[in-house]
Amino acid sequence: MVLMNKKKMFRIFSLISIIFLCIGLTTKCFQNDTFYMLKIGDYIFHYGIDFKDHWCWIADLSYTYPHWLYSIYIYVIYYNFGYFGIYVSNIVLFVVLILIIYSINIKINKNDFMAFLVAIISIFGLSSFVTARAQLLSFIIFILE
Repeated sequence: MVLMNKKKMFRIFSLISIIFLCIGLTTKCFQNDTFYMLKIGDYIFHYGIDFKDHWCWIADLSYTYPHWLYSIYIYVIYYNFGYFGIYVSNIVLFVVLILIIYSINIKINKNDFMAFLVAIISIFGLSSFVTARAQLLSFIIFILE
């Protein structure tokens, strides 16, 4: 019984640590791709997908929107909550990513400390890649796959 309580306490400590580290290491900086995706999301939300690049100096340039769903997602968040909403969205997706890594490692390794260590290393390794781009969602899908 005491061992189970220690295990639960360690997992609670791990979850709280992971959440606070993810919040603390997520920057408020956006890349220029973020603004491009906002514009694409706005256009697709209002006019649909037409396979044209409307912001290129070449008229009627063909374009395939590779992240059209994420662009709409970012646009809707921006429209409703502004840049702060995008920042919070980055934090939530980062926390989800690291918690998935943590839970998968618990299932694979059967060792809470090693899973926590892998999660902490992942936080520091991936924190520089956390920005409003589709890669953050792709990381989550990749880990789940």
